[in-house]
Amino acid sequence: IKSSLPEGFTILDFKNQLTKELSNGYDELKLEEHDLKRVQELRDNKFSTWNWNWGRTPKFEFNNWQRFAGGSVEIHANVSQGKITVIKIQGDFLGISDITDLEKLLQGVLFTKDAVKGVLQKTNLRNYFGDKISLEDLESLF
Repeated sequence: IKSSLPEGFTILDFKNQLTKELSNGYDELKLEEHDLKRVQELRDNKFSTWNWNWGRTPKFEFNNWQRFAGGSVEIHANVSQGKITVIKIQGDFLGISDITDLEKLLQGVLFTKDAVKGVLQKTNLRNYFGDKISLEDLESLF
């Protein structure tokens, strides 16, 4: 670009000219106090909500794996509209309960760390993963 610019045209000149061109010659828009308040209301009540940011997301698959002291844990989840629709938990961990019971508890849960943690906290994880895989370990997978 520099070879196409006039002699002595600085990077600051380029930035200013680019800003002017992209703004179609308009000056910076200054919002009034009532405008700022409305923008903040929209941010808080619409654009910062879980539903706006995640509730309308297309279907996707989530996969993660990690090895812990008590064995490896692999998560495969299908998520639709921000909720877990199908989840499979596999690995070489040693538990005494059927992992499908935990999978059923996680189906329909919002795909957020807090929502998943809420389910995991109410569950006796030792029965599924033994005593060397912690709640924090499992949280790190989501």
